[in-house]
Amino acid sequence: MTSDKLQNHNSFDTPEKIRPAPFNVEMKDNKALVRVPPFSVVVLAAN
Repeated sequence: MTSDKLQNHNSFDTPEKIRPAPFNVEMKDNKALVRVPPFSVVVLAAN
């Protein structure tokens, strides 16, 4: 979930201010490199 501004919130008038967004994960030297959008919440889980 991400938004353009930290102060944003969803409401009935603007239900899409905070929305899902893609993020990138790359494996390098057996380490995960994660690039996430600013002001976002990301959940990573190991399989």
